[in-house]
This record gives sequence, structure tokens and C-alpha cells, in this order.
Amino acid sequence: MELTQGIDGTRRLLDPALGPGPYPALAVNPGGTVTRLNDAARLLLGMIPGTALDDAAPGWLADAHHALTGAPSPP
Repeated sequence: MELTQGIDGTRRLLDPALGPGPYPALAVNPGGTVTRLNDAARLLLGMIPGTALDDAAPGWLADAHHALTGAPSPP
């Protein structure tokens, strides 16, 4: 079983929708804040819950989030 860390710092079993395994998985709220991520995502992206996607994610991932939510991209 794989654990995920929530924005409140708690660790719990990863939601089945995110899937266990060696692949990075993260959840981001509509405002662009990482709310949960597994250890693979933490190691690959260097993020922790509460991180702004625009500050730490690759540009293509942040751009995809903006396109999906309609949120404006930062300058």
C-alpha cells in the first residue's frame, strides 16, 4: 500500500483513483495548490502539500492546470 501526505500534514492511504505504484500522483485544488501527493511525486518534483503548482511544477503541468480550470497564468 502507498501513503500520501495531505495538505494538513497527515499521512493516509492513497486514494484508489490516484493509484499506488512508482509513478508520481498528485492532487491540486482549483486555486493551484497541491493538496496531496505520493512519495514518487514528492521525490521527482520536490513538492510538499501546500506548494503552489506555478512555483514548483514543470511549465507544461502548470499550463495544463490553467487551461483546465480557466485560471489565469502568472506573468
